[in-house]
Amino acid sequence: ICYPNLSTGRDDQLSRVSIASEVGAMIVLKIRTKGDIDRAILRISDSKVREEMARKISSLRKPNGSKEAANWILEQISI
Repeated sequence: ICYPNLSTGRDDQLSRVSIASEVGAMIVLKIRTKGDIDRAILRISDSKVREEMARKISSLRKPNGSKEAANWILEQISI
């Protein structure tokens, strides 16, 4: 469950979390009423919902080369 800060001028948190929300990998509460929070907690408490969200978040992962770079560095040290 994400409560994006909507009052920051430099960090558009809502835009950043919207992608995960759109694929169903995150619950984003833009409006924070007691009812909205209660519904989000009930939803995230369901193990099937959490499993589905975990499956969906993997679609957002993009390789960035960090593992390859780390392995190359370790190889250089071992020489």
